[in-house]
Amino acid sequence: MRSSRLPSSKGKILFLVAEDHFFCSHRLSLAAAARETGYEVLVVTHVDKHEAVIRQAGFDLIALDFKRRSRNPFAALRIIKTIARIYRAERPHIAHHVSLRCVVLGSIAALFARAQNVVNALTGLGFVFSTHSLAMWVLKIMLLEPLLKFLFNRPNSWTILQNIDDKRLLASFGILAEARTVLIRGSGVDIDRFRPTPPPPPPPAEWAHAAGGAGRAHAQTQGGWRFRGGG
Repeated sequence: MRSSRLPSSKGKILFLVAEDHFFCSHRLSLAAAARETGYEVLVVTHVDKHEAVIRQAGFDLIALDFKRRSRNPFAALRIIKTIARIYRAERPHIAHHVSLRCVVLGSIAALFARAQNVVNALTGLGFVFSTHSLAMWVLKIMLLEPLLKFLFNRPNSWTILQNIDDKRLLASFGILAEARTVLIRGSGVDIDRFRPTPPPPPPPAEWAHAAGGAGRAHAQTQGGWRFRGGG
C-alpha cells in the first residue's frame, strides 16, 4: 500500500539504493528530513529484512531485484529498463542514487526517462577503481570513465562525494563538473548506539599460569614426547 501524499508536498524524492539495510543505515535520516520539509519519499531497493522499517517511517517502497554481484550486461540492461519504467511512472522531482552501481544504472535510466534532477552520491569508487586487474583497468579506461564523464556533466546532474581522495581522482580524469560537485563528511557511526568502553581487566594470574602450562604441554607433545605431570 502506498502512503498518502503530503498535503503541501514539494515534490517527490526517489532513493535508488542497492540494499534495504544500507538505506536504513545510511539514508534513513536524510529521507526523514526530506519528508519533514514537505517532500514525498519513495525508496527503490532490493527488499530483504527492512521493509517494515522503511514503511513505518512513512516512505513508499518499490522492490527491485538488484543483483549486486552480477556482471551480466543483459541483466544490467534489464535493471536499467525497469528503473526507467519506474521513473516514468513516478516522475520524481529528484532521483537520488547511492553507490557506484546505482549511480551508473540509475543515471542511464534517468537519461532515458528524462528525469528532472539527478543526485549521484558516491560512497566509494568500488572494485573497478581499486583493483590492478588488467581486465578491470581496460573496463575502467574504455567504458566507465567516459560514461561517468558523460553522465556527471549533464546540466541536471549533481555529484556528492565523501572522500577528498575520490574527488581528486575523478577530477584528474576530467569526470567531475566542479560547479555541481559537493564534498560532505562520511556517514560515520551512531555514537548513541556505539560508545567507547574501557578495555576489559586482565585475566586472573591462575588463568595465565594454566594457559602457559597447556601451551608447554602442546609444544612438548608436538616435539615427539608426551608431557606428563602437573607442572
